[in-house]
Amino acid sequence: MWASAVHRPQGGPEPVAPLSANLTSMSGEKKCRTSSPGIQSPPHSAQWPTSEAAPSGVGGRTAVRSPWPRGHWTSVVSYIGTSYRRPGDCAGTGELDLLLWRNLDKRPAMERSTQVAERLDTLDAVHRDTIARMFKSDFMEVCSKVHPVVPALIFIPVSLWLVFVSVVDFGWVGLAPALALGVFIWTLVEYTLHRFLFHIEPRGPVSRLIYFNLHGVHHHYPDDYYRLVMVPVVSIPLAFLFYSLFALALPSWAIDGAFAGMVLGYLGYDYSHFATHFVRPPKHPLLRPIASVMMAQRKRHMRHHFGNHECGFGVSTGFWDHVFRTVDPKSL
Repeated sequence: MWASAVHRPQGGPEPVAPLSANLTSMSGEKKCRTSSPGIQSPPHSAQWPTSEAAPSGVGGRTAVRSPWPRGHWTSVVSYIGTSYRRPGDCAGTGELDLLLWRNLDKRPAMERSTQVAERLDTLDAVHRDTIARMFKSDFMEVCSKVHPVVPALIFIPVSLWLVFVSVVDFGWVGLAPALALGVFIWTLVEYTLHRFLFHIEPRGPVSRLIYFNLHGVHHHYPDDYYRLVMVPVVSIPLAFLFYSLFALALPSWAIDGAFAGMVLGYLGYDYSHFATHFVRPPKHPLLRPIASVMMAQRKRHMRHHFGNHECGFGVSTGFWDHVFRTVDPKSL
């Protein structure tokens, strides 16, 4: 089924003429449950897994089963107080809906980025349990995906080694403050990158391409299991860059410890982001504090995805959203 809910906001572009004549008709395909006649559900593709309605999720909220991997659950728009249309429902007949239906399984996402990315800010709610192909090149496509366990396999050993080197060279005294400084710096970097780079306003074909590759694809396909954590081709060069900056800016006793803390902060971000999309909060009474943190993170992040793209830029923490007044009141 087609799991998407796209709304045309007030003052948005007028709907274009129906493209139902251009859509491949499928046997047994049902009409969208919408007030606009003549619009059919988009054609299915064999390479795009389908979604299925699921029973109530955490706290009785609506949930949708994601096809990657089987058995995981993803909470959706009802977490932020927005009505969610079941898979198979369609919302609106705006330009973006029809553009996506027409092109979605014909061309890789990067070829469509200059058309689709410019419309992202008009979305109130988008939810697709589909796996997007981004590139024509198989090599580039492989580089754009990563299994969620990979960042831990790469960066936990790096962090442990840096802690060891710091203790051997300078002792235990400065390790705790250096680690804390690194984690703190990461939270600011996370907020800054998300707000000012990942959500940069595209003004031309090149900037749209960069924007869609960096972050827009995640907003269009928020439950793509293999694109939820940072790919090594991005995270490793960034790690070298920030280590170099730490070496220039910090005293020698703090460099390794602070960078180890930053790496741990980055891993916390990656896996808290993954958890907001794919991990159910624990129900055991002893784990209630962890569940509360996860629920707060999920509510804030789902609000960012499906409610207001201009708020809620912090993922692992909402601290900087409060500092810079980008908190969405509905996420509180």
